[in-house]
Amino acid sequence: AVEAARETLRRYPENRFAQANLIKIEFLSGNPEKANELADEMVAAPPTEQDAYTAAVEALSFLGRDHDIVVLSQLLETITPIDDDKKGVVLHHFAVANFRMDDKDEAVRLWDQCFEVYPDHPDALDNVEDLDEGGGDVAWAEPIVKWLPQPFMQKIIKKYEEESGSVKGSLANENPVVATLVPALLDRGDPVGRKFALNFATTDATPPMLQALKDFAFGNRGSDSMRHRAMAKLKQEQVIDAGPHRFFSRGKWTDIKLLGAEISHEPDEVEPWKSALLEEGYWAMSDGDFPHCFRLAKASKSRQAKRTTKFRSLIRCRPTSNSSASGHTLTTSVAKSR
Repeated sequence: AVEAARETLRRYPENRFAQANLIKIEFLSGNPEKANELADEMVAAPPTEQDAYTAAVEALSFLGRDHDIVVLSQLLETITPIDDDKKGVVLHHFAVANFRMDDKDEAVRLWDQCFEVYPDHPDALDNVEDLDEGGGDVAWAEPIVKWLPQPFMQKIIKKYEEESGSVKGSLANENPVVATLVPALLDRGDPVGRKFALNFATTDATPPMLQALKDFAFGNRGSDSMRHRAMAKLKQEQVIDAGPHRFFSRGKWTDIKLLGAEISHEPDEVEPWKSALLEEGYWAMSDGDFPHCFRLAKASKSRQAKRTTKFRSLIRCRPTSNSSASGHTLTTSVAKSR
C-alpha cells in the first residue's frame, strides 16, 4: 500500500488527495518522520478541493497536529462546494483538535455544528456521550479500526491470551509497526484503541514501551483508571518509586502515593469480609477514589486488631494440660501474623 501510494504521487504530484492519503499511510506503516515531512508541505499549501481537504484534516489528526488542524479550519468557508457528510467529518475533527487544546467550549460548539449537517456521525456522538458521562476518554478523532485492521489486532490478542507468560519483551520486536503506534494510540486513540495500546505496552514492558507508559501516566489524556494502571506498571518495573507523584485525576492535578501488593492467583482461603474489602478497594483505586481506599484500609486494620485481641483473650483463658507452652506458642504465632 505504501509503495502504491508513493508511486501514485510520483506520477501525479499535483494530486492533493493522493498526497494526504500518503501522509496517513506513511504514519500507519511506521514512518512518522516521513509522514510529518509530507504534512509540512501540505500545511504550507493547503488543498482547496473538498475530498483532498477532508483527507488532509484526517491525516493531520492521525499525526496529532492539533494546531495545524485549527489553522485549516479557518479555510472551511472557502471550500466550495462541500457535501454535508464531508463538512460534518471535518467539523468533528476541528472539535477534537480544539478540545485537545483545552478549548472545551469551542469543541462543543463545533460538535453542535457537526450534528446539524451530519446528525448520526458515530465518532462525534461517542465523544459527546463520553464527555457527558465523564468517561475521561474524550477526545478522539478516529476509531481503532482506522488505525489497525481488526484481524491483525485479534491475532495479537490471541497470542497474548495463549502465551501470556512468554510474550513479555517480544510483542514490540514481532510487531514493530504496532509499537510505533502505541504512543499515539495512548495519546489520541479511542477507548478501544487506547486499551489495546495499554495492554500491548504493559505486556511487552521493553524500555520504549515503558517510556510510552510513562508519558501516558503523567499526562492528562485518557481515563484516570487507565493512567493509574500505567503508573502501577511503572512502579512494578521499578521505573518510578512509590511517590508521591503528580497525577491528573477527576479533572485536576493532585499528588498520589502508590501502594504495592503482591497478588497470587492461588491464594489461601480468605474470609468473606476480607474479600469484600479487597474487591471494594480495587474498584475504588481504579476509579481514583483514594480517600475511600484509605477508609477501607483503616476499617480492615481496625477489624483485624479487634479479632486479634479477642483471640489472645481466648488463648489466655483456655485451660489445657500444658497451658503455658501452648499459650506461648499460639500467642507468638498471632503476634507474628500481625
